[in-house]
Amino acid sequence: MEAALGRLRAALRAADFAALEGITTEIAALTGQIGRGADPAALRRIARLAEANAACLTAAGRGIRAARRRLAELGAGRRLVTYDGAGQRQDRAAEGVPRRRV
Repeated sequence: MEAALGRLRAALRAADFAALEGITTEIAALTGQIGRGADPAALRRIARLAEANAACLTAAGRGIRAARRRLAELGAGRRLVTYDGAGQRQDRAAEGVPRRRV
């Protein structure tokens, strides 16, 4: 179990999201094998690893949500903002932003 939790943490830190499904399936299977006669020290180590992984999962979720919000802003926000000679803001849909300044 400790090795699987370690692999989970490494996958989270490396953003290897493809590996998460297999590792979580393994952890679920191993969880069912923990019995009443388990070593209390080992259970405490497993609990610490699980808590650390929970913090990593929470942070990864926040990062993914932030990235999705930013991508949505970029996709929906294709607007060109300019100002006319009187200083009035002109908001227009960007129809091909020039590659260089003119």
